[in-house]
Amino acid sequence: MKRRDDPNQTQIDWGNPQAPAASASSSFPDPVKLAAEAPPPLIERLPWDFATTFPQPIEQAIEAGRLCEEDCTPENVKSIHEEHARELLTIVHDLDAVMDARRRGVDPMTGKPPRTHASRERLRRLYDSEPDRLDRSFNNMVEVYEEAFGAEAAHAFSRYIRARHAGIPIECDQKLCSDSQTIEKKKESPVVEHRAAPTVLPVPKPLREAVAAGIFGYEESGKPVNPKPDEVRKITQNHAEKIIDLLNGLREVESQLAGHCSDRARVGAERSRLKNQITSAIEEYAASFGPKAGERLDAYCLRQQLNPDAKRTR
Repeated sequence: MKRRDDPNQTQIDWGNPQAPAASASSSFPDPVKLAAEAPPPLIERLPWDFATTFPQPIEQAIEAGRLCEEDCTPENVKSIHEEHARELLTIVHDLDAVMDARRRGVDPMTGKPPRTHASRERLRRLYDSEPDRLDRSFNNMVEVYEEAFGAEAAHAFSRYIRARHAGIPIECDQKLCSDSQTIEKKKESPVVEHRAAPTVLPVPKPLREAVAAGIFGYEESGKPVNPKPDEVRKITQNHAEKIIDLLNGLREVESQLAGHCSDRARVGAERSRLKNQITSAIEEYAASFGPKAGERLDAYCLRQQLNPDAKRTR
């Protein structure tokens, strides 16, 4: 059999020993050229990096009582951002887990496909409702943040959370910031003198259909009770305290899952139970006062849970 020459081998002219060897062209690309032609790395440039620089709380938030004077110090502003970032990153992570599980047809808690009809139905309901619930939770928390730091800071903070979750580096470019008030981690800024006010508790009007259905009880004459504002305040306060307790329990459970947990299945089931109870409590309140009132209560409870030292309206 005739042997074929390798086209990439060194070619030597044996008829002329003085002739230099002809180098075969390399089939491998030049790494220097490839590096020069590579696209620049993806970097998220924001007015604040939310690690050493932070936006200043807006005056309206302090006047409305959403933040206290003590919240305006650099250390407390940094702490508020860390708490919000921790909660938002958890929501984004949970949403990714649910969407990935739905694509693969598995349970997001176990990573295994359902075996029974009941478990398949449970997963179907989870796939239908959980993404929307997580989106609402994310948007509610961003709205709470916006009430304290303004729309521009909320937009930047939302982008920061998405970039951090995706592993994209963040750089601070204050040229993008139209607000010159920026808090730096190691720089003391003067505290603005404002009147401290309690955090506002939502006091909505009851739904007519809820009153007609007797959700708030009946008078001696048999007429449905239409609660007055002070009674609505007490009802809302009771719901808020219950939800805040559930949020505190959820936070402890998620801390266990974030660390070294020996029984992740049991702790994961507890997290699901607490989330379902929180959702049920919000839906129960919304059934009496409307969806918008439910969202406001959810945002209020998240704010109180993140800042337990803030005063509550009673």
